[in-house]
Amino acid sequence: MILRRYGNTYHRVIPNFDARAMNEIGFTRTGDVTIPVDEFQTDFERTESHELTAATDGPVKDEAEQALLNQLRSHLDGIAAKLGEGDALVIESEATNYPKTRARQQNKPGADRAHFFWTIDPPLRVGIYRRKR
Repeated sequence: MILRRYGNTYHRVIPNFDARAMNEIGFTRTGDVTIPVDEFQTDFERTESHELTAATDGPVKDEAEQALLNQLRSHLDGIAAKLGEGDALVIESEATNYPKTRARQQNKPGADRAHFFWTIDPPLRVGIYRRKR
């Protein structure tokens, strides 16, 4: 289960990583799980943290950016797949340090085309939380 805090509650979310969106690294609330912050802090404890990043390059700007987002999604899905029963993966990045895609363009010597290099900066911060016993 992936959670993200919105105001005074944590909501279950699904990743929505889209190179065509204004906010490429997005999450959509599912509406099926909401947990008040006080209850979450009482019932769960943080056991791990991860900073997820990715890097790609390619001759087509949009394709290279989408490959970057697919790579980031793969990292996120890999961590989520290892969660135990009752564990939660919490998106900890906030508005002040929210990850963005960053591009650098370079012309290759002897080529008429640009080549695009994509990275994530700052990293997507996530934490694994387990229910307290």
